[in-house]
Amino acid sequence: MKKLNLLFAVCFGLFLSCSSDDSSTNNNPAPKRVSQLVYHNADGSVYTQDIVYDTEGIITEINDNATGNVAQKYVYNASNQLEREESYWYTATNTLDEKKITSYTYNTDGKIATVVQETTETGLPSYSRTFDITYSANTITRTRSDSYPEIVVFGLNPQGKVSSIKITRNGILCDDMTFGYDADGNCISGSGPINEGSFDRTTDNINLSVIYGNTLKIDLNSTVTFYHDLLSRSASFDNFREALVKNQGNKYATQIEWYQFNDYSYKQTYAYTFDADNYPLSIVFSEFPNDPNYMTLNYIWE
Repeated sequence: MKKLNLLFAVCFGLFLSCSSDDSSTNNNPAPKRVSQLVYHNADGSVYTQDIVYDTEGIITEINDNATGNVAQKYVYNASNQLEREESYWYTATNTLDEKKITSYTYNTDGKIATVVQETTETGLPSYSRTFDITYSANTITRTRSDSYPEIVVFGLNPQGKVSSIKITRNGILCDDMTFGYDADGNCISGSGPINEGSFDRTTDNINLSVIYGNTLKIDLNSTVTFYHDLLSRSASFDNFREALVKNQGNKYATQIEWYQFNDYSYKQTYAYTFDADNYPLSIVFSEFPNDPNYMTLNYIWE
């Protein structure tokens, strides 16, 4: 079930805009909202999630259609800022196995000031981590203020987009990445060394390259913004790449490549269908060369 929560986070991120003032995003082309996400896996299994809204039309819960279990929950303050995000995972016997609560506070400018994550998993000690967020004219700095010393510095270009990310642990610069954008604010490239130690790659340079389609992105839930996602993710290229590529800009990514492995060239592709109002109806997910068409996601609109 943990994988399904991750899939939702990824797929939902495909349709979140960077901010409500991104006028090129197709925010309200018609009075529709998504009611269900239906995942069709390559092995023939089907998983359905129901979307729950409040009276203002803001998403508050994502539930398992078969069991009624809450997978994701969003709690907002009086200003409709995201105050708390809750994620739940369940065992095969439908009992709660793990939960993660992410809480946000804001400064007087309405920007995120702290991010606190508390995780409880069956059979393991609970743990938490706290990020303090500070701002300057052209940087956002996230400092982990518990026993694990980590600093992430997000550099901003003149348009306010994240143009660089530096990750420092125990005083050592581990990742030093830069990113490029097209005229519509879509992240199209990235380069720079990383030292994350999890891939058998031919180079430490990320060599990110992204291709986008032409359809304007639908904003499913504008209250959940790009920076909530970015500032709460564990510090790694993979995690930040998801936010930069899928939660920014005004178009849907159709192909993503980064560094090449020793024995094959790796890429992800997303094939979409849309209705007459340009709302997405389906996405076919592929990872080449080993997993073409490994899942199809259908959106049910009301």
